[in-house]
Amino acid sequence: MAIALTTVAGGLGEIPMAGEYLTAILTNLSTVINAGAIAVILTIVYERVTAS
Repeated sequence: MAIALTTVAGGLGEIPMAGEYLTAILTNLSTVINAGAIAVILTIVYERVTAS
């Protein structure tokens, strides 16, 4: 989902009248989702490293 949002967000600028708004909304949503994905990945790596 994180990769798909990043890809789609850049392609909506061509839509007249609403493209700029949709691009801004999806770009911001993509930023939040990407941060969450990184947090989950880092948590999993940390748990695997510290597990005995």
